[in-house]
Amino acid sequence: TSPHITHTGCISLSVHIIKSGACETFKQRNNIGVKRMIIYRTGLGEGQKVAATEYEIPAIKTGLEQACGDKQPELAVILTTQQTNTRFATAKGNQLSNPPPLSVFDKGVADDQVYVWYGCHQQVTSGTITPTKYEVLHMDRWGLDVDQTINLTMQLSTMYQNWSGPIRVPAVVKMAEVCARKVAENLSCKTPTDHLATLPWYL
Repeated sequence: TSPHITHTGCISLSVHIIKSGACETFKQRNNIGVKRMIIYRTGLGEGQKVAATEYEIPAIKTGLEQACGDKQPELAVILTTQQTNTRFATAKGNQLSNPPPLSVFDKGVADDQVYVWYGCHQQVTSGTITPTKYEVLHMDRWGLDVDQTINLTMQLSTMYQNWSGPIRVPAVVKMAEVCARKVAENLSCKTPTDHLATLPWYL
């Protein structure tokens, strides 16, 4: 996400994404409306979280209201940060080692008023593993409990098609990054044809 997008631009972008047919396409393909929606937000520094909370999330909810009416899906927005200074280790006798793949640390890692956890997704045999930080920015009428939300996020990291094991983020985050790079490099930031909108052409 470009750091130069204005608040107005973020609002317009968020509403456009939802109104562009994502909810309707899901309904057509699955014969059921969207019940829950998780948005994994990346590219935000500490100083930008307030802007996301005050501008982007209300815009997304407005878009959902316009697209779904009174059948709005449950919404969760989770900030995903790969660059952290936090490190974790597991004790084996008198030695410390990296946590095993798909380890989760959520107790005592943040203020109790903040919904935060760290995921150590991959196997690291040399050096110290860098966990991915997840912080819930918004969650309303959410039908999943804490453990279910964390488990879903961790399992999504194992579903990236171009890698045989877990990656450091949920697969949808990596797919979005690759898609954005391909569009910028090969399409000069032009919107791909509608025929490709539901296909992973960028992988």
